[in-house]
Amino acid sequence: MLLDAIDHVQLAMPPGGEELATWFYEGILGVPRVPKPPHLAVRGGCWFERGSLRIHLGVQDDFVPATKAHPAFTVLDLDRLEATITTNGLAVRRVDDPLEPDVLYVDDPFGNRIELRPTRGTEDKADYAEVVEDVARTAVGDRLADELAFVHELDRLKTVLRQSFVGEASRRENTAEHSWHVAVMAAVLSEHLEADVDLARVVLLLLVHDIVEIDAGDTGIYDDTSNGSKEEREEAAADRLYGLLPDDVGARLRDAWEEYEHGTTPEARAARVFDRLAPVLLNLSAGGIAWRRWGVSADRVREVVAPIGAGAPELGRFVDAALERAVADGLLPAGSSGLILP
Repeated sequence: MLLDAIDHVQLAMPPGGEELATWFYEGILGVPRVPKPPHLAVRGGCWFERGSLRIHLGVQDDFVPATKAHPAFTVLDLDRLEATITTNGLAVRRVDDPLEPDVLYVDDPFGNRIELRPTRGTEDKADYAEVVEDVARTAVGDRLADELAFVHELDRLKTVLRQSFVGEASRRENTAEHSWHVAVMAAVLSEHLEADVDLARVVLLLLVHDIVEIDAGDTGIYDDTSNGSKEEREEAAADRLYGLLPDDVGARLRDAWEEYEHGTTPEARAARVFDRLAPVLLNLSAGGIAWRRWGVSADRVREVVAPIGAGAPELGRFVDAALERAVADGLLPAGSSGLILP
């Protein structure tokens, strides 16, 4: 099979460099630090990810900085990033090439060479989004312009990677794919729900509830550390994102998001059935790869999928049988501890 993309960039650092790495890659370059899977976290190092941009730093005892081989990243506003870098006391080097005067280099805190260059064409596309809003505002009015600004923002869901892998295990799914998948699942499998529900409302909740991941990212359900800040991060994201819309539309979608989060209506409980079912199906298809990454057992998975049986007993029986099969086939450990490593 031919190569089609870079999955991540791997760099080395000396032992104990995690905080320095976080200061540089998250604080200066703006790529959030994300938790490493437990079976990899014990080795030290740290990961920084935003959408398809993934930078992993591993610990190397006999560390030597990479001063020649290096990653090159594109930047939306190179001058602004250069100012941020220099303000933080780091030196940047402009390339000595008249054909590429805007390319610059900086060393990370460990001496690894990093190349930064302008994004090809992205600035024009970003500017044109503003043109679309201006045209809508002039031709129709502020309401349509605000709605289109929100629709443009939704496109970023396609770059937010979730913890689940697609069924063939070749890559992680993105949030837009997940939202579409669970909405269609609801349309197909709603006959198995125990309660009578407004299916259109269930679909709306499934399409709306993960929009906050544009700002907050996907917090893995087994990620106990990040779940501690999940509510605060997602509340802030909801304030900004739904605030882009006209007040009445924003309030309607914000109410739907709150309804799902609180789980107090039959429709919200039904939506959770399909939101919990989708990752189980993907894990079964992908050989349990996400379960292995997080080192979870069948007991832990059963706790997480409890809303499936509560809202759809037939689907609950299926999931229970599927987990028993996964244990028998070695995809999951049966007990409450232990890792299955690839």
